[in-house]
Amino acid sequence: MALCSENWSFGGGVCVKTVTSKGIIGERPKENATCEVIISVKNGGHLQCTESEYLKETFNGTVVVGNADCEVDRQVERCVRTMVPNEQCLLAISFKEFPTTVTLSIGLSTFSQFPDIFEWTREEKLAIARQHKQKGVQLFQAGRLCDSFLKFNKAVKLVITVGIEDSEASDLYVQVCNNMAWCHLKQGHTIHALTLCNKVLNVDPSNVKALLRRSEAYNRLNDVKLALLDLRQVRKLEPNNGVAKERLILLQHKLELENIKYANVIKRMFQ
Repeated sequence: MALCSENWSFGGGVCVKTVTSKGIIGERPKENATCEVIISVKNGGHLQCTESEYLKETFNGTVVVGNADCEVDRQVERCVRTMVPNEQCLLAISFKEFPTTVTLSIGLSTFSQFPDIFEWTREEKLAIARQHKQKGVQLFQAGRLCDSFLKFNKAVKLVITVGIEDSEASDLYVQVCNNMAWCHLKQGHTIHALTLCNKVLNVDPSNVKALLRRSEAYNRLNDVKLALLDLRQVRKLEPNNGVAKERLILLQHKLELENIKYANVIKRMFQ
């Protein structure tokens, strides 16, 4: 018999958690907690989600909260964070893009808590941030842009708590923001990409990757003059940069065409 339920929404759908057996009242898992769980699929197992670690006939093992790489697993971890030891529940995940609902039985046996983030040392924060960044790179290379972006976002949040005045943190911040900007460009989120490039260049004005990506963002926003300025800056920093050289030729030609069109418009106005 169901004891209580709660629900929450996420970008791709809705989750409903129904407690079927109460656990031991006490603390619940936090970020990076190591949890021993048993998960079994009750319905919707045919949904194609090969990236999921938990959408299997039965999963009996360890879940580290915050390490999920796909939406199904992120919602499972979110559910685990609401549980106490010995609790059993059903989690129904409904996705907007699929007509089916995935229902999982989840049991939390025990967990080992990780300290709150304000208790983490600088070294722990940077180490975990690097792990998220590396996983983000792997996901990006696999074409999983949204999952990749979320990993980079986790990394940058940790780096900011260290402080970008720290040289190691600053280097990591620049790398991750550049990666996030590239994710945005690949998904057509031009303004967000531009914002991230500016953040990088505020920290490192000579960062070639950020200049190239900002130039691409300006070009997509049809601000050819600013796009050219960034490419010329890249050529000053790296005279042999082939990408900048090719783009300069294309954008200069584009600017010439725009100038001709503008001149023709003015000419017609005064005829």
